[in-house]
Amino acid sequence: EQKLETIDELVLILGNQLNTFNKELTDTHPKQALTAFNTSITKALQSNTNNAPKATLEQLQKNITLFLSTYNEENNSPHLLLEKNILGLLPYTMERLRTSLTATPYQLADLPDYVRNHWLSPNGLYKILITPEHDQNKLENLKQFVAEVQTAAPSSSGLPVADQASGTAVVNAFIQAFTGAIIAIFLLLLIILRDFRSTLLVIGPLLLAGLLTGATNVLLNNTFNFANIIALPLLMGMGVDSGIHIMHRLKSGMSCNKEILQSSTARGVFFSSLTTMCSFSSLAFTSHVGTASMGLLLAVGIFFTLVCTLIVLPAFYGHRN
Repeated sequence: EQKLETIDELVLILGNQLNTFNKELTDTHPKQALTAFNTSITKALQSNTNNAPKATLEQLQKNITLFLSTYNEENNSPHLLLEKNILGLLPYTMERLRTSLTATPYQLADLPDYVRNHWLSPNGLYKILITPEHDQNKLENLKQFVAEVQTAAPSSSGLPVADQASGTAVVNAFIQAFTGAIIAIFLLLLIILRDFRSTLLVIGPLLLAGLLTGATNVLLNNTFNFANIIALPLLMGMGVDSGIHIMHRLKSGMSCNKEILQSSTARGVFFSSLTTMCSFSSLAFTSHVGTASMGLLLAVGIFFTLVCTLIVLPAFYGHRN
């Protein structure tokens, strides 16, 4: 009722004035209008009583003066185009305003079927739309909004609820995948190396490479997300392969870092990791943000995995011996 009263007041104030805007622009003089507008800006700057910032008015006056300097009596199409861009939609806007001022009270039966069926179910249940107050692109705001809504309505649904649920599912799946990968790799190494200490020596550099990868991605502002988090178990699987080769080479009698780095095994591990890193690095240059972040994470992870495998693993192996 309050809104209808406001509309009635607007109709009383505006009256038939809105009907004067339904004609197209004819016989206009854009240069004279711009000159008069520029003069008004000059007076406003001199009087120093305007509400607009002085810098804004000065910049506007500068632009108008520059535009007027390009005026040509034979070719005034730029000025007519400017006028059309500014006032071309005015009749349409005024028509919408006139239509909105004819609003009257309505009932549920007056609504179109597609609108009524969207908000009211056949068994009489109404749909309630809850809008958030804060930015939902921030995870903490999303969690707070979903928690507050589901506290009042546990059966509520929608995009924020789906995003929160899918995020939780992805995190839980990552924990399961990462834990399963470590356990599977540990058992496989025990079977291959037949030595508990050697198994730890292979896994240790992988975990160190994971920590260095996470720290470097923080410095690169490449935070973990639902797209790139799946790369961590992949890095574990690729890195353990190089560790097995180096460990076998060390067990064959090479204990010196200089000797192992000059071996054919080290060269094979180096070039294999280098080609893999170059392949995944290409993903970092794609336009998709999630794919690019995953490519960058894989490139950084493979680099640190290679460094830890060729330097840290032989160093700890030699220290143990």
